[in-house]
Amino acid sequence: MLARRPNCWMQISIRSSSVPKKFLLPAVGWTGFILVMCLASMAALEKVDPLDFDGKDKILHFVFYFIFTALWAMYSRSRKGVLALKNLLGIFFLAVAYGSLIEILQATVTTTRSADFFDAVANTLGSAAAAVTFGIFYRKEMFK
Repeated sequence: MLARRPNCWMQISIRSSSVPKKFLLPAVGWTGFILVMCLASMAALEKVDPLDFDGKDKILHFVFYFIFTALWAMYSRSRKGVLALKNLLGIFFLAVAYGSLIEILQATVTTTRSADFFDAVANTLGSAAAAVTFGIFYRKEMFK
């Protein structure tokens, strides 16, 4: 006896509903990772850090927020099927707000960390670089 094939429409629906989850977990995880790394004491790590040079902190902030923006942009694109300009701009502004909030928390909540205006600048530049990169890469679907 031949088994009946499942409805193809159902397979597409199931597959497309699981795609956003593939990008959501890394985006949420990275968001939490940034929070922990920016609020936790780094005193123990500074003693064994093999990459000790001026400006390393700003490069890390740039990279953290580049990845933050890229992951949330990939999640947004996977949900909608396209990366809309308004979504990309929203992600950029949320990244700037999140970075600014963390700098405020460093100044008010922690005793081992301090706020730094130039950290916020590096966060913003990293997020802007990711937004521009995604804007260039997906410009055709943004401006349909």
